Amino acid sequence: MIKILFVCHGNICRSTLAEGVFTHKVTSLGLAHNFEIDSFATSREEIGNPPHYGTRNKLRQVQIPLIAHHARQMTRQDYENFDFLIGMDSANIRNMTRIVGGDEEHKIYKMLSFADYEKTHQLSAARDVADPWYTGDFDATYDDIVAYFGVEGQFVKEEYSDHMKANYRYYKWISEDDDSHFIYVNFKENESGVYTVSAYNTSGFSGTEAIEKYLDIVKAEAAEANKAASANAEMKDFSVEIAQFAKDDVKVKIMTKIPVSGWSFDDGGRCLVENDDPTAFGAGAIRFEVRANVEDFDYYKDKFENYQDIEDRVIGGITFHGRTYKYIGYDWIQYIAQLDDGRALSIGLRNMECVPGTMPDIILNNMTFQ
Repeated sequence: MIKILFVCHGNICRSTLAEGVFTHKVTSLGLAHNFEIDSFATSREEIGNPPHYGTRNKLRQVQIPLIAHHARQMTRQDYENFDFLIGMDSANIRNMTRIVGGDEEHKIYKMLSFADYEKTHQLSAARDVADPWYTGDFDATYDDIVAYFGVEGQFVKEEYSDHMKANYRYYKWISEDDDSHFIYVNFKENESGVYTVSAYNTSGFSGTEAIEKYLDIVKAEAAEANKAASANAEMKDFSVEIAQFAKDDVKVKIMTKIPVSGWSFDDGGRCLVENDDPTAFGAGAIRFEVRANVEDFDYYKDKFENYQDIEDRVIGGITFHGRTYKYIGYDWIQYIAQLDDGRALSIGLRNMECVPGTMPDIILNNMTFQ
C-alpha cells in the first residue's frame, strides 16, 4: 500500500484537486487497492470547509468525481502515516517541514518536481503550482496537476452514427501528439442504461498497449453507467438449492434479489447469468459450488493463472475469503467460506466486475444462506 498526501495552504483548492485527479487515475487503471490518498492543509484558515467551488466546477467539467472532503490541517503524525507528502509550492514545503520537525526520511516533495519523471527518470527543480485562490485560474492549476500525473490526450464521447446499431457507444482516445493514435471501444447495452465493453480496436499502437493503458478506463466508465441503472432496477426474490456433486445430502439454499429482467439461472452450470438467455455464450455469471471443506476449492489451484488474494467480503453475515485468477480462458473473482461443519460454499464471478453499486455487488449484498 502506497500512502500519498497532497498538501496546500488551505486544503480547498490545489490539494483537493490533486487528490481528485490522482484518485480518478488510479481507479480508472484498476490500481486503487494499491493506494491510500488524502489531502491536508498547512494552515487552519479553512478548517472544516468543503472544496472551493472552482475546484468542484473544474472536476465536473473534466468528468472526474468529487471526493467528499472537509479541510484539515496536517500534523507531525502524518509524516509517519504517509510515504509521500506532496506540497504545491515552496511555502507549502517550508511549512510542512516545520510542522513535522524536519524531513529525515526524505518524504516531502514539491509536486511539479515529478512532472517530467516518466521521460527523464529524474526529479526536477520545479516551479510552484499557482494558487487559484489568488489567480482565479483553475484551468492553469488543473493543467499543472495533469502534468504531474503524466496524463496523455483525452477521451471524447462520440454521438451515435446512423450506420451504427443503437445499442453501441463508441469512445475515442486522442493523443496530444498524434490524432491518428486512438482507441474505439464498443459498449453493448445489456438492458436499458447498462453498458459493458463488448469489443475494441486501435490505431497507432498495439492492442496490448490499449489493454494496459486505456481499456480499464472505459471499463470504469461502463461500471458507472451500470451503477446508475442498477440503482433504479426493478428487483425480484430469487432462491436456489445447490448440492455438492454426487452428494445430494450436502447442500446450501441461496437466497437473494435479482433484476426482473436481464438475468436468468442456468441449472446445469449452477450459475446466475447476466442475460435473459441462461445459455448465452460468454455472458458474465455468478457461479455457485458446494463442497464439504473450504480447502476442497483448491483442487485446480496449481492451474490458476494470475492468482491474487483480494480483500475478504462479508456475504450473508459470513466472512468469505476473496481471490482472483484466470482459468480456462475466463477471469474469475471467487469468494469461498466454510458455512458450518461439513458445508463450504464458493461464489465465483466469471467475466464480470463487482464494483460497489453495480448489479453483481447488489446481488451479493442481498444474499443469505440456509
